[in-house]
Amino acid sequence: MSEINPTYLEYFSHWTHLHFSEEQIKADLIGKGFIEEKIEEIIKLYKKKRQSDRSTRGFLLMVVGALTGFASCMLTLLNVMPEMRDFFMVGLTTIAISIVVVGCYYVFE
Repeated sequence: MSEINPTYLEYFSHWTHLHFSEEQIKADLIGKGFIEEKIEEIIKLYKKKRQSDRSTRGFLLMVVGALTGFASCMLTLLNVMPEMRDFFMVGLTTIAISIVVVGCYYVFE
């Protein structure tokens, strides 16, 4: 990502915040005086940055889910609080798996 101009990053965050479509981005760049070839390059960089951010979010969710699942396993095996064992074994494991699945969705979609 070092090849991305810092001003482009400002544009990217602005477009993401306002949920611009590709046509709106193109109109915005034409209004700012960019040429057609540069506009296509900027849109490619924007799509690449969005995909990178989405993958990063997905990997973080998978790590959080894995750590939650590990904690669930350890709390169940160590039997720290016997009255909460069912929650640790079933509830926390279900939450962990759900978080991992959402993370996989972000990475692989």
